[in-house]
Amino acid sequence: MIMKHYSVRKNKKSDKSRLEGYRLGSVPFVSNSRATIAISAVLIIILTVLMLAGSIFASKDVIISRNRGDICLHYVHLREFGFRELRNGNLALWNPYVFSGSPFFGFFQSALLYPPNWLHLILSVSRAINLLVAVHIILAGLFMYLWVAHRRLHPGACFLSAILWMFSAPLFMHVYAGHLPVICVMAWAPLVLLAIDGMFDKPSLSWFLLGAFAIAMQGLAGFPQCMFYTLVAVVFYSGIRIIKTEKRLITGLCVIGMYVAGGALSAVQILTGLQAAAESIRGGGVKYDYAAMFSFPPENLITLLVPGFFGNMIKFPYWGRCFLWEMSLYIGVSGFFLAIYGAVFGDKQVRRLSLAMMFILIVLALGSHTPLFNILYYWVPGFSSFRGMSKFILQATLFTIMLAGVGFDRMLKKPPERRAFVASVLCVGLILGILAFFIRTSAANPNGLWKRFSTAITSSAECYVGRHGILESDFFLQAGNFASESLVISAGVCLLLFVLLVIAKKERRAVYAIGMLTAVEILVFARTLCVSFDSKLADNPSLSAFLAKNPGDYRILWPDNPNHAMCVGRYDVWGYDALVLRRYAEFIAFINGKDPDEAKAEIRSFSTHPLASLIRCRYIFIPQGGAVQVFELPNPLPLLNLVQDWKVATNRDDVLAKMSEKGFDPRKTVVLESEPYPKPVPSGRIGKARLLKRSTDELVVEAELPDPAILLITDAYSRGWRAKPLPGSDQRRYNLMPADYILRAIPLSAGHHKIKIEYAPSAFTTGKWISIVSSIIYLFAVAVYARRSRKLI
Repeated sequence: MIMKHYSVRKNKKSDKSRLEGYRLGSVPFVSNSRATIAISAVLIIILTVLMLAGSIFASKDVIISRNRGDICLHYVHLREFGFRELRNGNLALWNPYVFSGSPFFGFFQSALLYPPNWLHLILSVSRAINLLVAVHIILAGLFMYLWVAHRRLHPGACFLSAILWMFSAPLFMHVYAGHLPVICVMAWAPLVLLAIDGMFDKPSLSWFLLGAFAIAMQGLAGFPQCMFYTLVAVVFYSGIRIIKTEKRLITGLCVIGMYVAGGALSAVQILTGLQAAAESIRGGGVKYDYAAMFSFPPENLITLLVPGFFGNMIKFPYWGRCFLWEMSLYIGVSGFFLAIYGAVFGDKQVRRLSLAMMFILIVLALGSHTPLFNILYYWVPGFSSFRGMSKFILQATLFTIMLAGVGFDRMLKKPPERRAFVASVLCVGLILGILAFFIRTSAANPNGLWKRFSTAITSSAECYVGRHGILESDFFLQAGNFASESLVISAGVCLLLFVLLVIAKKERRAVYAIGMLTAVEILVFARTLCVSFDSKLADNPSLSAFLAKNPGDYRILWPDNPNHAMCVGRYDVWGYDALVLRRYAEFIAFINGKDPDEAKAEIRSFSTHPLASLIRCRYIFIPQGGAVQVFELPNPLPLLNLVQDWKVATNRDDVLAKMSEKGFDPRKTVVLESEPYPKPVPSGRIGKARLLKRSTDELVVEAELPDPAILLITDAYSRGWRAKPLPGSDQRRYNLMPADYILRAIPLSAGHHKIKIEYAPSAFTTGKWISIVSSIIYLFAVAVYARRSRKLI
């Protein structure tokens, strides 16, 4: 679909004149032909395999990323549970094992329908994750190459741009952190931009289909924030490009249609996710202070040249604000200067567009550090739903690297004869060297400027290094020395680049050495981040052994790694996920003595409140040093309860107040939010209820009641749950309603009942049919395009 666009046509004067402009002394221009693209793809694959070989080919069962990162605490368990169920023929919509039950498919990061994730169906979790990381780093490089190649740049510039994107700090640091969906979503971003460029240059069905596919992959990959930020970048990008477009209406409609088609293809995931998110703590938007978190700190702009200025997490802990994997702009010192060269001397149209986008996106990444954030939060839909505006640096990096590619392409066309630019490289190197000397000297002074600066950073609420007890007496001295060493390294790269630029004036082949320096620099940087952990660290054999000795249908709290419950088939009252049902998070905050309005996805402590019995919590495990302290809570409720006493409270605070009244017994009384029908009749004759079947999304319950009562199910409530009568039930219709604010209740009449209780959110059904129909239309359009293309050959 794409390759024809890059092949060089023969016997055309315009092409001949264009090629002559690319002559480099005795080194002729090599076109972006199919063969060139294929060779570049092979080299991209080889580089990725070599970079990640330690994990991909390890004899032990290890997983790429740091220990105690998101892969270890979250994605290992998420993928083990979700794809174990899928192998057994069950697309799990509900996760019964964490948060006393919560949406699973609807919480985007399950990514069960993302095609590359189907590797989990045939490989172990660790092997599949390692391969997924490698595949998406490769895809990121290939798509970046194609996007830059669309600008008619030299293959060397395209290849260098691909390497810079694959192993840049904004992207590759997420491998270290274990942010698997971020890598998956952003791998497709250059392909989205390529399709947008193609549509603006010459609207066609091929570009439309390509863009819709890339957008659909982003929608299924599991991280909606990065997809939304890419959409924001596309809006600005299209808005700038459309100014000089002749067919504005048609082109604009095509771009909008591309997103509509991509959204329709992934509608089953997007619509289900939006419905689940509406019930979560982020439903209706998060609070201002929360949304303002993890904005890019202005002082971290220095990471453009000095990635280790605030520590590098490997040899020295990061002590800057927030987390380094989202607060670094590093694409190499040489890459930075190539971007400057491209911004000043590159093709006017390309450099202006890329420079404008880079500036816009970095300003957005600064988030709450600029007045613009208030406008975005209060007035622009979507910006109040996420925290971490710093993630805009991912999109900004794409355009920065485009400028670097333009700069290297310009050098390949014509050697860098601009004395001012060459001199500026030397000046920056000298300034970095002087700054290194000053910081080393100042760090040795307890009252020096460095101590005041670093103290101001580490005392910020956004700095987390002190929470881990790392701030020792000589910490600031060590931090200064490390920053000084990092500055010296960057200064050395500047001086080496300066020498190569001087040589390139006479020996034009030295330009290739500049490209080699840029590639080696970013590869060495990425190599330091290639860590792995033993997959067994994600398990806890001692916990499993304890639970095996204490069987029963109860829940636990394992705060050290709550998602582990998914793998061992146990039930936890908490979990590790960005989205939690709002009702449930507010209840947990309440029983822990906190304001329910301040409920978050994190939990710092858990009290032994009497109402904890409602969620069947029996054991709390608290790690203390090398041991674990076990607390046993009394009288957890069973899964099924029949009660005849009930109260009505129409809002959260009233419900919680009634449950907190002295003498409230959750085994005998339930607080509802509306009148039940049929109404229970207190008689003392309760009846019996038993569980016939249980799966992720379904319960089958049988009950025999001499008098009306309420069936209380001690699993978390969600609007997606339904109750249906099965053959033999005396009651024709069942109403499933919230009980005790977080649980489920079904009013029952006297008689025999056989009920199917299932999780079937309406958005899933609607989205499923939209995706099916749109997929059929999409495949038909692909077939039409393929047939038309064969006729033109």
